[in-house]
Amino acid sequence: MRETAYRTLAYTPPQVEHGYGPNVHLLADPVMLTQLARLGRAETLQPEITWLVRDIYETMVRIVIAAEFPRANAEVRTRMFAATPNGIWSGSLLDPATKVVTVDMARAGTLPSQIAFETLCRLLNPDAVRQDHVYMNRVTDDAGAVQGVSVSGSKIGGGAERAVV
Repeated sequence: MRETAYRTLAYTPPQVEHGYGPNVHLLADPVMLTQLARLGRAETLQPEITWLVRDIYETMVRIVIAAEFPRANAEVRTRMFAATPNGIWSGSLLDPATKVVTVDMARAGTLPSQIAFETLCRLLNPDAVRQDHVYMNRVTDDAGAVQGVSVSGSKIGGGAERAVV
């Protein structure tokens, strides 16, 4: 008899209660909060800034994928299958056919989107994962005061129908 405990796993990350509505999630992760506090300190400089941003986003991306992405039941022959026909793991995994589009905004920084793109390519079918780019810069007046933003270009790889964006 095959194990069935992994067929209907629910994943809800620990969150802070708030009044912002159901589409806002404030993660209650003491490791990430420690990293975020370090990132916000005036004494924190490069290259530590990049290391912290990378670590924080890698963790957040994995949490979002685990909590929000579609799943599919699967059976996987393990190494034990060579010794016994019971060497099959079965359970709920990320649906490898999930289409995903990540978008980076060059004005806001490309690292978070790149981290999401790389993580998704490792977990899903890379052919179904796409990264789009939007380029922006500040518009200032003669005194240097910011007046708005200019979208100077983009690289969009097609439609996003039935994709997680």
